[in-house]
Amino acid sequence: MRVIIAVFLFSYSGFGQGIKISESGTTPEASAILELESSNKGFLPTRMSTTERDLILSPSDGLLIYNTTTNCLQWWNGSVWFDACGNNPPTFPAGTVFCDAGSTIVEEVISPGTGKVWMDRNLGASQAATSSTDAAAYGDLYQWGRRSDGHQCRTSITTTTIS
Repeated sequence: MRVIIAVFLFSYSGFGQGIKISESGTTPEASAILELESSNKGFLPTRMSTTERDLILSPSDGLLIYNTTTNCLQWWNGSVWFDACGNNPPTFPAGTVFCDAGSTIVEEVISPGTGKVWMDRNLGASQAATSSTDAAAYGDLYQWGRRSDGHQCRTSITTTTIS
């Protein structure tokens, strides 16, 4: 039989102060409500699968978990789960209009001569050009300095409106 006993030293410095869990018993930093201190241990957040995470009703902004499905640290930003692995949905300003199915899928191309990164297609294009007459590669018609309000769509009736 194996018995596990956890020992924590809690420091509490009066009303309105933070709590510190440490091996040393020192007082918490003044700007922290909760401080964890160790020289040989880490912080282990709640671990759950994507399915379990999605069962959380009304997650609070900033809620933090470790997702065992994606093996990533994730937090709720108020509307979507973001993760530390970069698997995040793109964010766009309110009122953004997409002409077709959504934002342009961008494939990066690295120039072997310069090492610079380029997009493989125009914004709004559904594919990289296969010829100079490939209409699927034309993309949208943007005006410099104007947000994506629908003017850029090839079928837009607002394309003649001056920015």
